[in-house]
Amino acid sequence: MKYYIFLFFLFSTQLTLAQYTFKSNSKNIELFSIGNTQNISRVKQQYASKIYRTNLGDTLTVEPIIALTVKNKETIDNIIKQYNGKLSFSEKIGNVYYLACNASSSDEILSITSQLSQNKNVIECDAVHYSNFKKFNTLYPKQYYLHNINGVDINIENAWNIASNLGNNIIVAVIDEGVEHNHEDLPNILDGYTANYANENGNPINATTNSPKAHGTACAGIISAENNTIGIRGIASNAQILPINICPNDYFANDLEIAKAIRWASERADVLSCSWGGNGGSSVSISEALKDALTNGRNGKGCIIVFASGNGATLYNNLAYPASEKGVISVGAVDKTGKIWNYSQRGDGLSLVAPSGKTDLKGDIATTDRMGTLGYEKGNYTEHFGGTSAACPQVAGVAALMLAVNPNLTTTEVKNILEKTATDLGQTGYDTTYGYGLVNAYSAVCGVYPSNINGQASIQKKGTYSIPNLPSYATVTWNLPSQDTNAISISVTGEGNNECTIELNGEKTIRTTLTATISVNRTIVKTLKKDIGILGTFSGTYSVSATSNSAAITNRTFTSSSILEAFSEATVTGKSNDLYYYSATLSGKKVDNWQYKDGTFSFTVPKSTSAGYTYINLTPQFAGGKKISLKVYSIKTSYNLSLAHTGNTLHVKLIKESDNSSNNDLVSLQANEEQNTIWTIEVFNTNTGQKQAVVESHDGAYMFNTYNWIKGTYVIRVTNGINSISKKIAIR
Repeated sequence: MKYYIFLFFLFSTQLTLAQYTFKSNSKNIELFSIGNTQNISRVKQQYASKIYRTNLGDTLTVEPIIALTVKNKETIDNIIKQYNGKLSFSEKIGNVYYLACNASSSDEILSITSQLSQNKNVIECDAVHYSNFKKFNTLYPKQYYLHNINGVDINIENAWNIASNLGNNIIVAVIDEGVEHNHEDLPNILDGYTANYANENGNPINATTNSPKAHGTACAGIISAENNTIGIRGIASNAQILPINICPNDYFANDLEIAKAIRWASERADVLSCSWGGNGGSSVSISEALKDALTNGRNGKGCIIVFASGNGATLYNNLAYPASEKGVISVGAVDKTGKIWNYSQRGDGLSLVAPSGKTDLKGDIATTDRMGTLGYEKGNYTEHFGGTSAACPQVAGVAALMLAVNPNLTTTEVKNILEKTATDLGQTGYDTTYGYGLVNAYSAVCGVYPSNINGQASIQKKGTYSIPNLPSYATVTWNLPSQDTNAISISVTGEGNNECTIELNGEKTIRTTLTATISVNRTIVKTLKKDIGILGTFSGTYSVSATSNSAAITNRTFTSSSILEAFSEATVTGKSNDLYYYSATLSGKKVDNWQYKDGTFSFTVPKSTSAGYTYINLTPQFAGGKKISLKVYSIKTSYNLSLAHTGNTLHVKLIKESDNSSNNDLVSLQANEEQNTIWTIEVFNTNTGQKQAVVESHDGAYMFNTYNWIKGTYVIRVTNGINSISKKIAIR
């Protein structure tokens, strides 16, 4: 696409809710964000723009470049200095200076632009942007169902940005009273089928003054009129129309002939658009033909079948037949404001509504008519189509756009997406008046793009991730949180960058979030996220609570080969990011109150325990992981403090009693620890609360001279920071 820089000189009135205001032609220009939809700039890869709407109804996206005219060049220099690296000179064309803006969002750019507009030396100022310029189909302004500034529409213009092939390779069968093959605005007409007439190929035939046989041509135009410089624009302008004429005379064919026509169409078309029905009895032939089309059409994926709900609500309180058939998409009609028309039939099974006008050629839907004087009006177009007949093909056109993006969707998936993404009207949630709501083309097309990142949620060091079924014209941008980019490397491959590989740079396990942004034509379609655990070298910390005979152990490190120490009556708690990715079972010596959740484990050693191992058996929940067995050795340990006062000497001696003699590994470990352990012996006077003395000892023994001590009760405390014991003695 050739890149144009457009300055928009728009005159506007003052709007009180404008998000951003700046100057153009001495007028205030005001912009409003209309949602989170964003555009990727071709100027700066990591920059994204929201879509904004002006008060005139135009939509645009913003580039990271600010255009301005000033009273003197010094103003430009001062502005660049003022923003301290945020702005830099890009180029000058005529009187216009262009400043590159180092910003990550369009909101930031527009905020700066608004600030510059207040500068008295700035004459005009705006952001370089893309407007929604389009070909001027002469009747497009009258197609309010596609673009309605002050009312409801089907949100198609945003959908066109992300469905760039506009229904290409999709066939929509218009089952009606024929479609004119030589219409100037319908170039994609295939040879079709006419009930009871072998060679008519779906053309309108046997027209009369009272029945010009233009209904099918009007429906076809709504679906796929060409995007050119004449007439109207169809919703899926590249889709092909397969005309099926089931009304070749002054009346409809019988139900058998209609069923044959449906079957013929279902063998060739992807979507069946049916703006007809009745309120009499049902038909076995038609119902079975529809069931077969829903099941067997499109090589087993099922045809998407759309029916008008009917125009007889003043007489009937249910859907017309076959709109009432299970599996079809039934469509009612609302007016420009989103209010249900009084004629629109409603009831259980109503799927959606779409904008339309009155019935009996008193409506206001602009669409194709039969050429010349053959149709409803003189000329090749009508502006008076309406009823649920005009609502139905709108949904059929949206379905064609969806299938062009993802042709692998089943009929059930298309129906579910259309209903799930509809704009709710009437009562909150589903109701029998509006169904699931107003068809929303943009949301529906977004809904058919991939919704998941393929790949393991937990990996050892390295893993590959991809976006499945990505259209060839879409691209993917992969990102990790900024705080993880040094710890994790990422590389991108595949068509449209649809695959990436991430790898841990160090040894520490990391939990991160991988983000994939899918874009089409610079427009962000969908942002996908996947939480991933990348495992390094297994490690964690554990703590043991204090007991009457042992001090607490705090944040001692363990690895997969460590022996964790515990004591009777103590509670052991372990923490590790690695534990998130393992399931755990216990074996060996029994413990109480076992808990394992959210990267932690805890248990209590029974009071009456004997020495022995408890094994925490960890099984990896990711591909390629290895099982780990953590050893926890529980010791029944007690300390006794011997105190004796003889003459002026207080004898203090710590006596340790353990049952760990059977565990040679732990005895050796503890012997090494105790050889380097320093015990602190503290003496407190209980009468004064003062510390009488403090000494250090390697074996917890010491003799104090009590000659100058005041008579009374003293507390002796011996601790090594892990174990401690206290005892009282009276000095007389």
